[in-house]
Amino acid sequence: MSGISPKLPLVANEREGAGYALNRSIIDSIKQNVRTLVLTSPGEKVMDPEFGCGVRSLLFEQNHERSFGRIKSRIYDQFKIYLPFVELEDVDFGGPNASFESDSNLLTIIINYKILPLDTVDNLEITIPGAI
Repeated sequence: MSGISPKLPLVANEREGAGYALNRSIIDSIKQNVRTLVLTSPGEKVMDPEFGCGVRSLLFEQNHERSFGRIKSRIYDQFKIYLPFVELEDVDFGGPNASFESDSNLLTIIINYKILPLDTVDNLEITIPGAI
């Protein structure tokens, strides 16, 4: 059985005849691309030093609305460049009960987006430990 792209992180998958587990749908592949774009730091990708949102570099900044605004702005800018077929609808932090005064050591980013060629809405929640 074939797939669209390797699922990350790479995991051996001899049962289905493939060397590694695969993304079987375009939606799963795009979700993986969104996660990779958000979690990659600029300079980390070989031959493309501008790729990535660099969210982890902002984790220990002040727990303030401006910090969240900078993260949100980077995500929007990177989507325009690297995922032009995905329309970013909203970026939220921590869900409905989040506040800027939270004592949590976690940063949760909820990204709502629309895959334009498929006219499909999807979302991705990323929780990063040791955060703002």
